[in-house]
Amino acid sequence: MKKIVIIALALSLMMLIISGCQEKPADTYMREGEKFLKEGEFDKAISEFKSVLKLEPDNVDALMNLMLAYESNGDEANAQQIKGQLRTYFKDEVKYLTSLGTFYIQNAKIDEAQEVIEEAMKLAPQSPQVRFLRGSIYEFKGEFEKALDEYNVVLTLNPPDELVVMTKMKMGMIMQYQMPRKVKPPWAQGEDEESEETDKGDDF
Repeated sequence: MKKIVIIALALSLMMLIISGCQEKPADTYMREGEKFLKEGEFDKAISEFKSVLKLEPDNVDALMNLMLAYESNGDEANAQQIKGQLRTYFKDEVKYLTSLGTFYIQNAKIDEAQEVIEEAMKLAPQSPQVRFLRGSIYEFKGEFEKALDEYNVVLTLNPPDELVVMTKMKMGMIMQYQMPRKVKPPWAQGEDEESEETDKGDDF
């Protein structure tokens, strides 16, 4: 009898270990939903994202993707309902709009991104995050001078360090690959002068 109990306990422990190592079903549904969304199978994508939300009702990524699947499927009523739910997860309207705009940009929905970021501009024109996203939209659309203007504004608004790095990187890439003959951005203009002075000093 003791052997049976020990074996049963060992099997139970083994099953717990195995189940702990397995991927959560929600992650599987999420991946399948994203795959169907990219393939244009919107009804299947909607079903998968709903499955995620049954397991994880507060999964914001799943809500965002479900909203996009509804929009892509022409179901604006349900898309708006999901947007209403999403608003409750953000502390203010600007945070909601910037999160939604970022999601749209990541999914190459640039017109939709521009619409929500312009809404955010009306509410918070001095937000470095809003101006950065606005610049990213212009950059995506090939309007590089407008993008640079927005990125320059970002640098004047005391952005967090990580946003400074990202902004300068994006400006540098535009200047190098898209507008090589344009004037350098303000934060880089002193570099050539310093280089020339160094070269002159080397001649002596």
